[in-house]
Amino acid sequence: MDRNIPVTENPITPHMIHRLFESQALSTPNNTALILGEKSLSYKELNERANQLAWKLREKGVQADRIVGIMVNRSFEMIIGILGVLKAGGAYLPIDPAYPADRIQFMLEDSSSHILLSQKKFVEGIHYEGDFINLDEKAIYAGDDSNPAIINSSKDLAYVIYTSGSTGTPKGVMIEHGAVCNFIRGISEKIDFSEGKTILALTTISFDIFVMETLLPLSRGLSVVIADESQTKKSEAPK
Repeated sequence: MDRNIPVTENPITPHMIHRLFESQALSTPNNTALILGEKSLSYKELNERANQLAWKLREKGVQADRIVGIMVNRSFEMIIGILGVLKAGGAYLPIDPAYPADRIQFMLEDSSSHILLSQKKFVEGIHYEGDFINLDEKAIYAGDDSNPAIINSSKDLAYVIYTSGSTGTPKGVMIEHGAVCNFIRGISEKIDFSEGKTILALTTISFDIFVMETLLPLSRGLSVVIADESQTKKSEAPK
């Protein structure tokens, strides 16, 4: 895997994605963070659920630069899982459940992911020797819901994303917190991400632009509408 080198000019503070979100959740706890169909989660609710998951990941040894796979459908759990991994101190590996089993297997093995956050229906047929955490289990969202202490820095990994690779073999690119935070700052200077606005998240979790549709607006107080699978398929259909 190749490690991304973050741009260091004019870094924003704080320098970690989850700290940006936590600051926003503290500022606007009752504002709507996520919308999916008729359901919604406030910033406070999203932050607390991500914290509960983060503490459980800490118990399983997640720390700085430890990669955790996440393979779920388009749901609140998709965002809770990402924030939970980041809050625990680890880096997330986004996996589209629609990928062929051999590609999923390769990504998990190549990235040395020791934990996979998923849903039971997606792990059947995949040979995985690491820990599997079913994000549909209610027991996960219990216990301590306070923000975990920070154990990583802007130079630590935020996520690993796999591209097709010039040879056809998936290639992992490692992205650091500092790079993402600088991206958020740069985009926010050019586009009006005013608090209270709404943005539609259409892109699959495995694409880089997913960060712009989810983590960026959540660090700025927007409401993110998660498009379901049927809506994303319509957006991808040829015109």
